[in-house]
Amino acid sequence: MSEHRKISIRKIIQTIVTLVLVAGIVMAMKSADHLYRGRLVNDVKITVESPSGVGFIDEASVREMLFSNRHYNPLKEAVTALDEHTLEGILTSNPWVEKAQVFTDANRVMHIILTQRVPVVRLFEQDGNSYYLDDVLQAMPLSNHYTHYTPVVTGVPQLHNDSASLIIRGKIVGLVRHISKSAFWSAQISQINMDSDGSFELIPVLGTQRIVLGDTTRLDTKLNKLLAFYKQIQNKVGWDKYTRIDLRFAGQVVASPSLPWKRPKDAAFTNMSWLTAIMETAQKSTSGPGGEAGKDVQSPNVERDMARMPNPAPVVASAMEKVPKKRAVKLENSATKAKPEVNPKSAAHSAQKAAKDNLKNQEKNTKAHAGNR
Repeated sequence: MSEHRKISIRKIIQTIVTLVLVAGIVMAMKSADHLYRGRLVNDVKITVESPSGVGFIDEASVREMLFSNRHYNPLKEAVTALDEHTLEGILTSNPWVEKAQVFTDANRVMHIILTQRVPVVRLFEQDGNSYYLDDVLQAMPLSNHYTHYTPVVTGVPQLHNDSASLIIRGKIVGLVRHISKSAFWSAQISQINMDSDGSFELIPVLGTQRIVLGDTTRLDTKLNKLLAFYKQIQNKVGWDKYTRIDLRFAGQVVASPSLPWKRPKDAAFTNMSWLTAIMETAQKSTSGPGGEAGKDVQSPNVERDMARMPNPAPVVASAMEKVPKKRAVKLENSATKAKPEVNPKSAAHSAQKAAKDNLKNQEKNTKAHAGNR
């Protein structure tokens, strides 16, 4: 019985000692915490995260926002006097700040960490107002000391915070994201115009045409059609041939040509090629009325074609320099036989006259051949 009582007293003593130790530890911790919080802030460290290289806010602007404008010096404040929640609210109320965090570590250093918002597109409303939109469709004002380069959309109606404006913002951001996914379209599209009916037009970097996109449905199909048009048509006829390319219709691209059509710069070379072709045709037809060379040849209107040429004599001379030697000799001989009194210095005029005479003979032979049939 006595042994049982001794064991119980021992347990009671152990329990009392444990409680005293725990109480002492708690009191010591409270005292240390009280002493810590009673001390002043040792330092302030500001970290500004800038995704995509945005620079709306820097460390100096954060200090001005939190301390200078409020006449507040954190280094003269005790740790217990700091209101981190209020400081975070001031930062997140800034339209260029996405999120912010303020806390003090064990070394009494205040840490201020914030992340800037990244613009996706810059809008120009019809009344001239301009601002940015970010990924979550929130508006961002312009900055006086920093400009972030993004795709530009013009002709946007005045947008508010209602559901209709939110839908329009979603369409614009979705279109810009889709274009930005491709390196080619990001480099080719310089601007996006929004019409009053809500449709979109693309302004390319290469070429002067307007690309009518319509709504934002079937974007992959429309851009694939445009790329095929670039490869198969536009690259061959020239980038200034069309002033309007319409992608709204399924399975086709409607292109409107520019008016008036621009004449090629090398018009002399074009006329030379045309005249050389006529002279070669005239020589082939001299094989006779029943020959194979003159059977299917159609006689062109030489007088009309010659009248269209600005100055045929220099072109004929250029043509004679380009044709082979034997062919040039034959042309000179035929001209000499037709009119031996022509001055040799006017060989170009003789060659032109010979071409006319040969083509007239070809026309007569063709008519006679038709009459014999």
